Amino acid sequence: MHHPQIGGVFETEAEIIQLLDTLGPEVIGFGPDTGQLRWAGIDPAELIRRYADRIAGIHIKDCFPDYLNPAARKGLNYHQVEATKRL
Repeated sequence: MHHPQIGGVFETEAEIIQLLDTLGPEVIGFGPDTGQLRWAGIDPAELIRRYADRIAGIHIKDCFPDYLNPAARKGLNYHQVEATKRL
């Protein structure tokens, strides 16, 4: 099961797609985290639709728009933004 995490090996949309498409559904499932995906600039709904046949569970996280734009979080790391309770 792949559960995307900020700072992980497979964080960007291209990396996640390559992982899931290369290994296939018989090898790896997908456990999307909506907050982690939004932080990485990915539309969670699109990836969830694309890999719906592999999903056993979805980690739904509140994700407000305040810090989704990289310019709004300049100088802050993921943990600092998470501490604002706006992600």
